[in-house]
Formats: sequence, structure tokens, C-alpha cells
Amino acid sequence: MHNRFKQSGNHLKHFKTMKFSFPAGGLFYPLLCACENKYKVWLMKVTSLICAVVCTGLQLVMANDVKSQNLDEVKVTLELKNESLKSAFRKIEQQTEFRFAYNKSQVDNYESISIQKAVYTVQQVLEVLLAKTKLGFKTIRNNIIIFSGDDNERDTSINKSTTPAFADGTIKGKITNEKGEVVAGASVLLVGADKGTAANNAGEFILGGIKAGKYTLQVSAIGFQSISQTVTIKDGETLDLDFVLKDVNSALNEVVVTGYSRQSKRDVTGAVSTISADIVEKTPVADVASALQGRAAGVSVDAQGGPGSTAVVRIRGFGSNGNNDVLYVIDGVQMRGASNLVNPNDIETITILKDPSITSLYGAQGGNGVIVITTKTGKRGSAPKLEYNGYGSWETPTKYPDVLTPQEYANAYWGYLKNSGLPVTNQFYGSGATPVLPDYLIERPGSPVLVAAEGSPEANISLYNLSDYRILKANKEGTDWFRSVQGQSFSHNHQLNLSGATDKSNYSLGLGYLDNRGTLLGTYFTRYSLRINTEFKPATWLKIGENVQFSYTQSAGLSNGNHNPQNLFAD
Repeated sequence: MHNRFKQSGNHLKHFKTMKFSFPAGGLFYPLLCACENKYKVWLMKVTSLICAVVCTGLQLVMANDVKSQNLDEVKVTLELKNESLKSAFRKIEQQTEFRFAYNKSQVDNYESISIQKAVYTVQQVLEVLLAKTKLGFKTIRNNIIIFSGDDNERDTSINKSTTPAFADGTIKGKITNEKGEVVAGASVLLVGADKGTAANNAGEFILGGIKAGKYTLQVSAIGFQSISQTVTIKDGETLDLDFVLKDVNSALNEVVVTGYSRQSKRDVTGAVSTISADIVEKTPVADVASALQGRAAGVSVDAQGGPGSTAVVRIRGFGSNGNNDVLYVIDGVQMRGASNLVNPNDIETITILKDPSITSLYGAQGGNGVIVITTKTGKRGSAPKLEYNGYGSWETPTKYPDVLTPQEYANAYWGYLKNSGLPVTNQFYGSGATPVLPDYLIERPGSPVLVAAEGSPEANISLYNLSDYRILKANKEGTDWFRSVQGQSFSHNHQLNLSGATDKSNYSLGLGYLDNRGTLLGTYFTRYSLRINTEFKPATWLKIGENVQFSYTQSAGLSNGNHNPQNLFAD
């Protein structure tokens, strides 16, 4: 080896005395041509080694000049939709100076990762990405090393990085639906901290780096009702919160009655509103239309007041200058008005058809909208059941208007005459400076009413005659007619229902009695109702049944809200 170096040195010394120009092959090209083949190989190895040392030194010098960054200081805008872990690393590298180092076989196992679009720190992103994996991370300057959590050969400092610690608070948890199934991709937003994330495929989420304070946590997902919860977090605290989202699409599976058939609500393209029996039973009304008030959009209900009065229902407003009443279809039978004949306790469902395309089944009669009512039937597979429902109620007027006494009215009338510049005189109050109420009023057919004072000859009781000279004592105190004709009333309703069903038959029998008393004296509404629904199926091709309803009502009250008595006062 020593002789070989010595010979090489002689060759190099020989070339120092030579004059040469730079050839096209480079500075060392003539040297390589002049050397023997064995020296050519040795010289190439030495040159490569020198180049490698110089490059490494330059890299270290440049690295010393670069300031390393902290993971919790660098922010990225990231959104992942069913992407791989490697794809997430690439997106972080594109926006930062960090570079990832990992074992490809370990990272390839994690696919379908989703994160809601937001601005995160690199620390937060890594915590979310690796939260439910067996991977940990460690930073060395601007390099992020991803390692397996099962690797027992890593040092203690790396082992501590498997579960990153926060100086601030952390919120984590799991999101499921009512069936216990995970809701992947659910959005989690921390209002007040501008932080958000999305649940992974296991329905789990984590929010880190939260400053101490009080926030509102909002959880939402498509097809579910959103949840808002107020949380208070402290420094270094970890809150574990689980959320159960309720499905909002269950209403699409509801069966509605349109025309003469039943179909799923999701298959109905027109405007349809449904009201269940539970809502109707909780509304103590005598009129079915009154139970619709405030229950359906686009439907206005104007209650007329009074016992047994039918409410005015308008669907989509007024369609014509004539009759705008809606059409009622009760178990397939059409009727207009008289909605107080139906016992609300017998109703199973109410379907309001508002769209012209649906009401076209009923022709011109359905032009103002259709209210389809189905009554109760026996539930298949249920044992015979006897039910009783009843209620009682008292009604008392509490606010009466203030009225004038006869003397107060006379004073007001006297002031009106004076202020209007009219003669201050009246046949009942005289013509003095102040009005004087008469003691007696004398009625004579074909003549004006006379007034008389106490002790006057005109008021002599011996002159009284019912047919042509009636002497009436004047009521100077007056009468408050609002309080005189109104008072406390008591109403009660009773309902008895028997129902049951087998594989080949079902039946439902209902009896009802309603006694609705009004606060106006002498007004009432009484209804007796009977409903029989049976269905038998003696053969697979034969079905026999009937639907019978009977109602008998009695009422006394004011007709149509005006002052024309109806069965109330005698003429």
C-alpha cells in the first residue's frame, strides 16, 4: 500500500511541471487519461468522498442558520374528505417548512380521514390525525418523526410524545345517533374560541389548545338536530363529552292519507300537513277545526267563541268572493262545515291537503283546501283494550269593561250639548244647568214617553194600565249588563273506547258525551256521539267492514257572532 501511494505521488509530481489548457472533458480529464486504469478507480473514489464531505458540511452550516418552528405556532388551513394519512402530511408540508419522516407500512393502514375545513395549528392537526391511531410524533428541528406506539426501542423522550400534553384545556368525546350508531363527519364547533373539528369514522373528536373560560359547544350533522351545550374549561383540564343526535328525517316515514289512499309522506310532492291523535287529544275543544289552530303552516283558524261554535278555517287565504269553506272528508265521506259534529277523541289523524295537485281529486269542491280525517281503528296484534278519557273545566269572565251609571251618562251628554253649541235640553233630563234623572217613565201607545217626578199626578198608581198607560220606576243606579248576563260555567267531556284486533279482524267502538256550557247565561252545547269501526277478513280475497258514526247535538247561543238570538230569548 505504501509503494502504491508513493508511485501515485511521483505521477502527480510529474504532472506539476506540465503546461496544459482546459480540455472539453474537464480539468481532470487529461489526468485520468494519463493514469493507469487501477489509479483511475482510486482517484474517482477519493474525489467522491471529498464531494460528500463538502456537501454535508454545507448542509449543517445552512441548518444552523434556520430557526426551528414550534408546532403550536404554525397554522395551516386544512380540509380532509375521506383521505389518507399520507395525504394529510403532504398538505401540511405544502403550507409549512416541516417535513415528515415515517415508515410507509405503518402509515398506509390509516385511510378515510375527514376533517372539517378550518384554520388549525400543526399541533392540533397532529393530535386529531393521530388521536385514534397507534402512532406518535416527535419534532427534531423542522422534522416531524412519526413512529409506532408499540415500538419498545424508542427512547424515553419519544415515549412521552405518544400522548401530547396541553398547557390549555382539551375537549374530546364521541357522537352517536339514537340507535347507538356512530355519526362520522359530524361537525363540532367551539363558539368563542374559533375552533372546530369533525368526528372521525369512529364518531370521535378532539379539540385541543383551548384557553380557560366558558364556551358554547355546537354539534351538528346533516339529517340530525343540532345540539348546543355550554361548557366551562380550566387550564390543563380534559372534558370527555358524548353526544346523541336525534334524527330529523323520521317525519318522512309518516303515513298520510291523500284522497282515497294512504302513502308515505316522503312520496308526497305536494303541500301536506299532518296532525296526530296525541295532539288532538291534548286540546280540549268541542270543534275539530279549533284543534288546528297554530298547528299547520298556511292554515288560519278563526274561532267564533261560544259553546259548540264552529271555527272558520281558511287554507291559502281567500280563493274567491263566494264560499271559501274547506272540504272535510271523514273516512271517505265528504261534508262541508259542521265540524263540531265529529268527536275529536275519535280521530286518529288529520291530514291537511293544501296543494292544488292533491285537492284535484275532489274537483271544484276541494278548491279551497281539503281536511282529511281518519277515525280510530283496532291495532293489529293488540289485545282488547278499554279506555276512558274525561275532563272537566270551569270558565269565569275576569275582565269586564267599565260602564257609566245613568247619572254619569247624563252628565257626559250634557257636556256634549254645551261643547257643540246645541240647546241644553232633553225630554228625560230637563233643561236646567245640570241634568236631572226622572223618577218615573210613562209609556203610552202612539205618544212620546212622559217623565214624572215622585208625587206628581201623572205618576199616580191608580192610572196604571198595561195596555195604554204603563208607569215604570226609573233605575237611577243603572245595571251592569256585562256582569248580569255572564257568570261562571262548568263543562265536562267523557269518552269511552273499546278496541282490539286479530289477524283476521279489528274493531273499535267509541261512545262520547260532551256538555259545554257558555259563560253567557243560557248558552250551551251538548253532543252525544257513537262510532263503530269493524273490519273482518274471512278469506285472503275478501274483506268486510263498516264505518258508522252517529252524532246528536243540542245548542243554544248567539248565531254567527251577531245579536240575533237563537233559542235563547223569547220574542
